Amino acid sequence: MIGWMVTLMMTARPLGSEGRGIVAAVTNWVALFSTIGSLSLGQVAVHRATTLRGQAWLGPTLGSLLLLDALITLSGWFVAAMLFLWTKGSLYNGLSAGLLALGFIGLPLFIWEQYGSALLMAVDRVSVYNRAEIVGRTVGLVLILAAWWLKWDLAGVLVATLVSQSIVALAGLRFLFGHSASRVLPEKAATLELLKGGFKLHLNFVGGFFIASSGVLIVNYYLGPAQTGYYQIAQQLVTVMAVVPQAASMVTYGQVAQLGPDAAWRQQRRIIVHLTLGMALMGVVAAGAAPWLVPLVLGGQFLPSVSMFQCLILALFGISLTTMMSGQWIGRGKFGVMSLLTIALGVINLVGNVLSVPRFGVYGAIWTAVITYALAAVAQIWMILKCEAQMKSAGNLENEITRSAKPAL
Repeated sequence: MIGWMVTLMMTARPLGSEGRGIVAAVTNWVALFSTIGSLSLGQVAVHRATTLRGQAWLGPTLGSLLLLDALITLSGWFVAAMLFLWTKGSLYNGLSAGLLALGFIGLPLFIWEQYGSALLMAVDRVSVYNRAEIVGRTVGLVLILAAWWLKWDLAGVLVATLVSQSIVALAGLRFLFGHSASRVLPEKAATLELLKGGFKLHLNFVGGFFIASSGVLIVNYYLGPAQTGYYQIAQQLVTVMAVVPQAASMVTYGQVAQLGPDAAWRQQRRIIVHLTLGMALMGVVAAGAAPWLVPLVLGGQFLPSVSMFQCLILALFGISLTTMMSGQWIGRGKFGVMSLLTIALGVINLVGNVLSVPRFGVYGAIWTAVITYALAAVAQIWMILKCEAQMKSAGNLENEITRSAKPAL
């Protein structure tokens, strides 16, 4: 959270809204390719760890994911280059080939962060990922300071992001290799199982990207980098606040993998209630403090971001609930339902942005996001009721088995 805030503070004033908009557009294009290309294999690996508890699953899974990351990266680079050449850069709305190439160097790192963090959660070693986050984001901040001093501007910020991402993505590899009980090699059966699960689940994460990030790309396409910069600042502030439920989600993934979904739900239900109420209170405080805090920290030029943030904060409830419930969806193997639901919400958000942004500007994207996350919250409440019912059913069955096992007097 501190890393994101300091990065915003350090880049907002020298780059301005237009520079921030260009950085946001480049990073969101890379995020689009990494989200689509990742095939959600990290989440499938968590489900594989859940079903193969007590067996030597890590070595083949790790080896297969490394191979798939390399193949997906090469494919992504080829597609991105062909799209640039075919549209003569118009698809990227004037972003330079050099900045795009610099951003896309990080594609394998963004993909591997998804895979590596999922494996660390599955073996209940979130602390390894946490340390990598702290070191990587701190190094990134130091490099941004150096880029600022050397006047490298946009390229310097992207290079700093690339180095930071390298540390975050790769730091856990040594632990995973050492923790594996078998040789780390790609295995045909593991690869096919990952791909099979990925094709079932992946629409969910593509839909998740369209919900979270399509607004930035559409605002950039219709309104240009300056308005994109204002909007992205507001979105980043909400994202920073969502770090708390994201951290809770990482813990719940590990609980589901270690204990199974029903046993883990007994602990998670209390966490979800407390965190959801806490995030609502935090949102109220942040919305009230924004009119003086944003200009103080980022400069008066970002004053338009204040009202955008105050509106967008209404989506925080849906974001928090969706993030914290993801482990239960994955652990119960509800890939198909999850994918259909999220892709439907993604389509709603995408179509809403395309229709509303040309007419209402940035606020069209903001209110589309708020409505989309409200619908997502309704779906998570349905899943909560399902988890409660299955937990009670499992408890009743356990009681029946206990009673039947008692000797008759």
